[in-house]
Amino acid sequence: MRKIFYILYCMALFACGKENDLDSQIRFDDLYSIQDDPNNLVQHEIYNIYKDYGVPVYFNDTVGKVFLKTDVNGQPVYQIEKLDLAWKYDSYEKINYRFQYITDSKRQLEVIGLIKNYLELADRVLYPFCFFISENVESENLDNDEISIISDPYLVGFRTVTIVMNNWKEGKEQAVLADLKRSMIVQKIQNYSQDLVDFKQVSDANWYGQKWWHELADFVPQNYDCNVLDPDYEGDLTGDDLEAKRAEARDIAGRFGFVMGAVFGDGLFTPWDTKEDLKYFVKVILATPEATFREQWGSYPLVMEKYEILYKIITEKLGVEL
Repeated sequence: MRKIFYILYCMALFACGKENDLDSQIRFDDLYSIQDDPNNLVQHEIYNIYKDYGVPVYFNDTVGKVFLKTDVNGQPVYQIEKLDLAWKYDSYEKINYRFQYITDSKRQLEVIGLIKNYLELADRVLYPFCFFISENVESENLDNDEISIISDPYLVGFRTVTIVMNNWKEGKEQAVLADLKRSMIVQKIQNYSQDLVDFKQVSDANWYGQKWWHELADFVPQNYDCNVLDPDYEGDLTGDDLEAKRAEARDIAGRFGFVMGAVFGDGLFTPWDTKEDLKYFVKVILATPEATFREQWGSYPLVMEKYEILYKIITEKLGVEL
């Protein structure tokens, strides 16, 4: 009897060893190595981006498949590797994504040109692991089966930046790429949580919550808006009138440590929370040369305290040149 148990034990060890050997031989990262095809212009350009920048570009969320074994019927068994947009930097969403792919080679080449433009201008630390380009994206909430059409021009995930081309407006491509750079910086900054503790404590917690500016102090006019502080301001004011209005708005927002009003409400309200405040700071910092920022905001100590925290993270810890 002992002999039988010993044989079974050895067989189990052998089986486990075979399985471990199999697991160790599966290298999914190899699937993300882009191969050249000089006879396929799109694939050749994707390869050039990978060669120059080390970033894969995909027009399909199925990256490839890896052979695992042959089953008892003699059929091959594969592990399919797919891009998973549900992975975020700090969470995993219970969301299923569906895509409309771009198959026209001319349009694919246009998008590849935009990706190359981004990589040429961005610091390496702001490169995603890979780009996935889709025409449209739908999301399905697995908790309530609600289906939504994504309206953003891009989605930033843990490893993948998804470009949703149907949401890009003609003539606004460079603005979207600049916004993508800001989003990547905001995501990377989250890794320095201890530094951000200081940032979050500068402004009084009661000033957040998308409050009317006049709720913060009696000297602020009723229904005052700070929309001119948005670097993307496209209102009627121009020239000296615009600069005068911006100086006035800085004198209000700056006293509370803010550099912008909430985009929701067109500047009528304070930022919703510190996360939104951080996003606005990065936007203004990237749009404003350092000397100009210090000149415009230097007399507002709360703003400058936040600025110094973020400037150190961005330039010293991330290594991004401002």
